[in-house]
Amino acid sequence: DGIIELVPTYCALLLQYDAMIYSYAELCNVIEPTLEQTVTDNANELVTVVEIPTVYGGEFGPDLGFVASHNNLTEDEVVAIHSGTDYLVYMLGFIPGFTYLGGMDPRIATPRLSSPRTLI
Repeated sequence: DGIIELVPTYCALLLQYDAMIYSYAELCNVIEPTLEQTVTDNANELVTVVEIPTVYGGEFGPDLGFVASHNNLTEDEVVAIHSGTDYLVYMLGFIPGFTYLGGMDPRIATPRLSSPRTLI
């Protein structure tokens, strides 16, 4: 029907469509009423909280020491800060199950590795 894929995010909707079937303006006219109604219908919906068991350090968390030293914290402090907050799923990523999360505490913010690992 011209719409190829929809990817919901925290505050937007990524929509891939066939431009040979819909112009941008036509597509907006088709989806805007549906989006407005969906937002209205779901305005008071409860948020689902999912608790994910997490292992820190060792082979399952090789960056714990670096995160701690980079931020002048102990490893226990990093774990307490990281596990002491709720994170919002902002978007589902490019790999099934990969999520982009929001709400990271700036006290444990750490730069990317200069050379990414080939295996995680």
